[in-house]
Amino acid sequence: MRRARAVAAGRLPVAAREVEYAVKVPGGQGRWCLAVFSVLDVAEPLGATLVEWFDTVMGTFGWTYG
Repeated sequence: MRRARAVAAGRLPVAAREVEYAVKVPGGQGRWCLAVFSVLDVAEPLGATLVEWFDTVMGTFGWTYG
């Protein structure tokens, strides 16, 4: 499950983007892994590129057992 949102400038004078992925832990009986990525919107197109990079990383995420 992916959720993305813009974070308005608050105490800091810049806005940001935040992307969250929730991944169910296999056999975890209701356990989830949450991966969150935030980037400041100060250097476009770098922010969009970094969000795309995080999406790519999470798209290849998988569980392995040793």
